[in-house]
Amino acid sequence: MNVTKLKIFIIGVCRKFEIMSKDVIHSFNIHDYVVLLDAVPGRVNTVWFAPMEVGEHDIQCREYCGLIHYNMRGKLIIEEDESS
Repeated sequence: MNVTKLKIFIIGVCRKFEIMSKDVIHSFNIHDYVVLLDAVPGRVNTVWFAPMEVGEHDIQCREYCGLIHYNMRGKLIIEEDESS
């Protein structure tokens, strides 16, 4: 698997994703948390997300968007807040 980006978030901290596209329709998906939102050219779509479990979760595009669709993925890493 080709991981393009690593995103690290703290458990229980709410984050806002602003999803947009420069070219065609995509669909942002974090399967383990049932987060699914379209990325449409010329529009910003918003979803809030608060991870509740430590772990690694796949991020992927769920809308066939072209020849490189298979490579549109990443990894979301959730960690404990070590500052408290």
